[in-house]
Parts: sequence; C-alpha cells; structure tokens
Amino acid sequence: MTAVHTKKEETLHQKGPKPISRSRPLSSSLLLWIFILLLVYMLGFAQAVLVPIFLAFFSYMVLRPATRALERIHVPRMLGAALTLMVVAGVIGFASIQLIDPAREWISHAPERISTIEGKVQGLLKPFDQIRKYADEMGNIAVREDPKNRAVSIKNESFSDVILGGTQAMITKGVVIVVLLYFLLVSGDRLWIGISGWSSKTDSNSFMKVVRNIESRLSVYLLTLTIINACTGFVVGLGMFFIGMPNPVLWGVLAGLVNFVPYLGAMVGEIIVTMVALFSFDSVGHALLAPLIYFAVSFVEGNFITPMILGRQFTISPVLIILSMIFWGWVWGIIGLFLAVPVLVLASVLRESISPLGDEPRASALS
Repeated sequence: MTAVHTKKEETLHQKGPKPISRSRPLSSSLLLWIFILLLVYMLGFAQAVLVPIFLAFFSYMVLRPATRALERIHVPRMLGAALTLMVVAGVIGFASIQLIDPAREWISHAPERISTIEGKVQGLLKPFDQIRKYADEMGNIAVREDPKNRAVSIKNESFSDVILGGTQAMITKGVVIVVLLYFLLVSGDRLWIGISGWSSKTDSNSFMKVVRNIESRLSVYLLTLTIINACTGFVVGLGMFFIGMPNPVLWGVLAGLVNFVPYLGAMVGEIIVTMVALFSFDSVGHALLAPLIYFAVSFVEGNFITPMILGRQFTISPVLIILSMIFWGWVWGIIGLFLAVPVLVLASVLRESISPLGDEPRASALS
C-alpha cells in the first residue's frame, strides 16, 4: 500500500506544474498582440515622420547596387551618390515638367467637364438621380423636424489653397528624403556593418551577403516593374493617340503610374480615361473605344506579361496583395498603396534570405 501511495503522490507531483507552464504562452501571445497594436498605432500617428524615413531607406536599398557599380569603376562614393540622385531627380523632374501644364489645364476645367459628361450620360444616371433626390428630401425633412438644429458656418478652402498646402508638404518631405538618401548612399555598407555588430553571434560576412541579395533583388524587381509599366503607358498613350484623344501622353503616363498599384490602379485609370473620353468625343460609342483599349492593354499586361516575367522570382498570393493594400492604404493613404507590393516583396526576399542562415545552427547542432 505504501508503494502504491508513493507512486500516486509522484504522479500527482509530476502533473502539478503543467497548468503553470501553460499560462506562459498565453502571456507571451498577449504581449505580442499588444506590441502589434502599438506598432500599428505608431505607424499611423507618426506618419509625417516615418514616411520620409521609410522611403529614404527603401530607396537606399534599391539604389545601392547602382552606387556600388560606380565604386567598382573607381568613382568616389560621394560623387557616385550625387550622380545617382541627379539622374533619378532629372527623370522625375523632366516627366513632371512635361505633364504639369496638361494636368493643370484638366484640373482647372474639371467641374465644367464633369457637368458635360453628366449631360451625355444623363439617361444612364436617371436611377441614381432619383435616389439622390429622395435622399435630399429625407434630409431636408429631418433638418426641419430637428428642434436642436443650429446654423453652422463652414469655411470652405479654395482649390488653390488645398493644392498649395499639399505641394508645400510634398516639397518638405521630398527634401528630407533626398538629404537622408544622399547620406545613406555615401555611408555605403557601414550602416549594415554597424547593425551586424550589435550581435556577437551574427557572422558579418553572411549578414552582408543577405543584405546584398535583398538589395539586388529589390532593384531588379522595381526596375523590371518600371519597364513593364512604362511599356504599358506607352501602348495606352499610343492607343489614345490613334483614336484622337487629346493629350495622349498624359493618359499614357497616368496608366504607367497607377499600374504600380495592382488591381485598384487599373480600375482608377479605367474610370478616369472613360470620363475624359466621354467629354472629348461627341459620340458615346466613339468615347467607349478609350476604356476598351485601356482594358485590353491592362488585361494582357496583368494576366500574361507581368506573370511571365516576374512570376518565377516574385510569386505572391493575390489575397496577400489585397490585404497588404488595405492595411498600408489605411495606415499611410496613397503612399501606402504604392508601397504595399514592394513591402511584400521585401518581406518575401528577406524570409528567403534569412531562412538558410537560420538552418545553419540546427545543422551544426545535429552533426
């Protein structure tokens, strides 16, 4: 009997600590979720500071292979960084100067043109007009019946004030990005060497191989995507030219820019081109040629060309792309939409590059 009681006590003693060990993963999970929520809040709250820094670091990783190539032909690092930035700024500035006048002309006459478009498709909009009138009548009834209704004076900002304020903020962020990017390019690999030195267990050579792999693959991805989008914009602009659309270069550049945002970009470009065509042409049938051309080019590019060129190296689930666009668009707005897919590519390349390093210790331990 004594032996039996001793075995039962040992069994109970062994089962005792299990509930305590189970509580540790729960607390760790709670801390992880709290950290994620705080990180998301910080990303949205500090958007004005984090967006220029993030863009500068991302551009540094993309442009670093170019400056490294200049170093190989004995170009000083400061001069190579300046030349790289001058080329990028020159391309962006030239494109902006060529497009600013047509864009300004279309924006300034947008209200009149929208009313003209509504007149052309008035028959298609009749059901929506009835719904709008009904909603306005219900709103007026609610306002008249509300005894606490008070007149509120709303000060509307002019269109020029809004554009001017947005331009000033964009210029300020652009200066911060350029200055920070220049010093990052001048620093070379010292930033990553310093990061690798924070941990004594990290092999600096292996770490630098991972960093250079990420930089080269990001550069190849963005360069290839830029070429594909430029060709898409060229074909769209050529199609607009053949059907007589005014300012075909503007709509070709628009198609190339919005194509950096998967799915949503093509939809927005299709809507804009349709509205412009409805204003520009007298016949609705002639106007529908423009969105038809845009849709055909976008369909071929999105379903055949881009998957064939980038699909082998950068295969990302469409669900992940949509979720990333929703998240980054919610956190950082339009800039987040443009960065959603590059961030996914960066995460994918980072995971593929780090996993072999993570397997090395396990292999050595097993041996």
